[in-house]
Amino acid sequence: MLDKGEALVTPLGGPWFPPETGLVPVPEPATDFLFADVPAELAAAAVARLRPQSALSFTEPLTRASWQELPSAFVVCDDDRAFPPLLAETLPPKADAVHHLPTSHSPFLSRPAELAELVGEISLALSH
Repeated sequence: MLDKGEALVTPLGGPWFPPETGLVPVPEPATDFLFADVPAELAAAAVARLRPQSALSFTEPLTRASWQELPSAFVVCDDDRAFPPLLAETLPPKADAVHHLPTSHSPFLSRPAELAELVGEISLALSH
């Protein structure tokens, strides 16, 4: 959860790719990095759809931080290899609530029912 003026790379101390990079390649090995607990066939299909991502999506500063104006929650994926829980836990807590799921980076593929249930619970709690 970033502040206005911060970019995704800010908590990391800067980008992990050269500054002149226009597109950031798909991380390798993508299955291990993004879909470690996703069933093999589904993970392979997800990897096949991945494309390089604009470097600006990581480096462009935010112009707003909605969490400052709206109730918010943060879901930590405990087995995330792309955004390790340790990093999430060392950043200052900014959410109204923090929840944990025992998943990799892609709970929408590995545990969709549990994620949907958690999102529903969060929505109810934050609406009161």
